[in-house]
Amino acid sequence: MADISKILTEAWLKVNEGIGSAANSIADATKEKVNEINLNSRRSEVLNQLVPKIVEIYRSGATLPEELTTILKELTDIEDQLAALKPAPATKAPVMEVPEEKNEEAPAAPQDDMEQADKAEAAAQAFFDGDHHVGVVLLGRVTQHVAAGRYAA
Repeated sequence: MADISKILTEAWLKVNEGIGSAANSIADATKEKVNEINLNSRRSEVLNQLVPKIVEIYRSGATLPEELTTILKELTDIEDQLAALKPAPATKAPVMEVPEEKNEEAPAAPQDDMEQADKAEAAAQAFFDGDHHVGVVLLGRVTQHVAAGRYAA
């Protein structure tokens, strides 16, 4: 009878030891996964800060590698097209005076320059409000150029 209780006790201890090592393995794997998620989140934050800085550098006229300049020019063109597609902010309609019979001149039509300025302002506002979307390709290439030290101010 003593042999059976000794065997059961040893079996119980081995089961508990196995459960403990499995729990440790799960805990370690979970810690590694949490660290990976945190690193990915931080990388995304840094890349989100990087793109506006590079666009700012590009717009300031600094010399960038040709590949980046091409991508940023395309991005700027797309932003301009998107801004042109979006409806202008609601404003009051201009009040036009009806010319009297004696007045031969009609009221002046809105100038194209003012419309273009409004579109440019809307495009800039949309870009800096975070309404733009930058492709992963741009982020990857920018990161490669910055990491390789190819950026020349």
